[in-house]
Amino acid sequence: QKTFCVDLETTGLDVMQADIVGWAFSWQAHTGYYLPVDAPPGQPTLDAESVLESLRPLLEDPEVEIVNQNIKYDMLVLRRAGVRLEGIGVDPMIGSYLLDAGARSHGLDALAQKYLGHSMIPISDLIGSGNKQKSMAEIPVADVAEYASEDADVSWQVAELITEELE
Repeated sequence: QKTFCVDLETTGLDVMQADIVGWAFSWQAHTGYYLPVDAPPGQPTLDAESVLESLRPLLEDPEVEIVNQNIKYDMLVLRRAGVRLEGIGVDPMIGSYLLDAGARSHGLDALAQKYLGHSMIPISDLIGSGNKQKSMAEIPVADVAEYASEDADVSWQVAELITEELE
C-alpha cells in the first residue's frame, strides 16, 4: 500500500517509557488488522524485533504515506525504537483543528461521532481506570485486537474525510 494507517498499542502514555504491545493497520474502510508483539503469558504474539524490522522499510520510505490520529505520539515511540517515520500524512486530529479550531474535542472518539456517527470502544472497557487500571500488555490479544483494529479503521476513514474537507 502506498498509503495506510498505522496505530500502535503501547504499555502506557509516556513516550519515553512506553513499549509497543501491538501494531494496528488499515487502508480500507471497515477493515483493520492487528499484529500483537506483547501480551499476557500464554497469549499468541509475534517476535517484536522481527515485526519492527519487517515494517521498517515501509515506515521509513518517504514515498509511503502514513496517516494516524495523534501521529506524533506513535512517531516518538517509534523513534525510541530506532525507526524514523518519513512519509507522514494526514493526522485527523490536526486536520480537525485546522477545520474547526473552536471544537470542543479533536479526539478520535469525537471525530468518529462527528464524521461517522460511530461510538468507539472506550479504552476504559479494556484497561479500567484509577488504581485498578492495567497495561495493554495485560489484556487478552483478542480484546486488544478488536480495540486497536477499530482505532486504525476509524482513523483511516476520518483521515479520508478530513482530507477531502481540507482540499
